[in-house]
Amino acid sequence: MTAKAKVIKKKVKEFCSDKSGRLVLAQKPNLPILGWAVFKLASMPVSNQPVKTGLETIATFFIFTWAYLELFDGDSNFRRLLGGLIIALLVLNLFI
Repeated sequence: MTAKAKVIKKKVKEFCSDKSGRLVLAQKPNLPILGWAVFKLASMPVSNQPVKTGLETIATFFIFTWAYLELFDGDSNFRRLLGGLIIALLVLNLFI
């Protein structure tokens, strides 16, 4: 492995690690993620548009909550970036 590759590997590991040096890319799902998944899945088979919209809106609140928590309290810079990316996509989706 070249010196440049070692430096890149070290930087990626630092970016994806918590304060203890543990690699933190994924964690077990927490309440906001579970809530998002439940309401998103519940909205899929629904044909009644007001009910479908309501379920999708609740799912969006859950995923926004998760992203906000990750952005400001994520265990690694990777998780903070992921939270920020999700918030950006949610805001963009408002205009599309």
